[in-house]
Amino acid sequence: MPASKSQSPAISVNFQATELAVIDRAAALRGCRRTDFIKLAAVEAAAEALADPFITATSERD
Repeated sequence: MPASKSQSPAISVNFQATELAVIDRAAALRGCRRTDFIKLAAVEAAAEALADPFITATSERD
């Protein structure tokens, strides 16, 4: 099913069972769904990478 105009395209990621168990446990501790937890973690990791001067300087040299 294609994404509606109000939705972003879906992203498909394959996880091992052990990885999902860790994600599910952490999501439950935060009181959120797996999808919301993964989205939040990805956005936080992206913001952290963009704020890291070493990563930013390295990518600008390439």
